[in-house]
Amino acid sequence: MAFSEHQQLQPEDLLRFITQQQEQIIQLKEQVELLEAEIRRLKKLPAKPDIKPM
Repeated sequence: MAFSEHQQLQPEDLLRFITQQQEQIIQLKEQVELLEAEIRRLKKLPAKPDIKPM
């Protein structure tokens, strides 16, 4: 969803846009994590430790 400078935005539109952006960020973070794991595997590095946040 692209917004032009002169377009009047409704709160619902902004919330929908923010939600879409948040979902995309989550997907991209998951993809980065998978790619980092693949790089570690290909370089024969130890796997990332499974440390849970406090």
